[in-house]
Amino acid sequence: MGSIYRYKCAACNYQAEVSGGKDRGFEIFTETKVCLNCKEVMDVGTDVVKDMKSAKRIKRDLAKSKPHCPVCGSEKIRPWKDCTCPKCGGKMKKGALAYLWD
Repeated sequence: MGSIYRYKCAACNYQAEVSGGKDRGFEIFTETKVCLNCKEVMDVGTDVVKDMKSAKRIKRDLAKSKPHCPVCGSEKIRPWKDCTCPKCGGKMKKGALAYLWD
């Protein structure tokens, strides 16, 4: 089961609800990314669990499409490292667990 946490920048108050790195649910693996275009932090699907019924189809669909930002559509996304705020460059602090997902 995956976990989503609330992250907040102390400098500019930007907030995001993301896993904060690599995560997985029952069917899919995710990784927290940052969009260099719109400067949003989000979780993006990266792979599927192999024993899932539709794994082959979903894996094929993931391979066909280039990873992109679900907010603005840009392909300029990178792994989010060191909890850096994409808006101001400050440090984002991990807060409370927002919810669990699968």
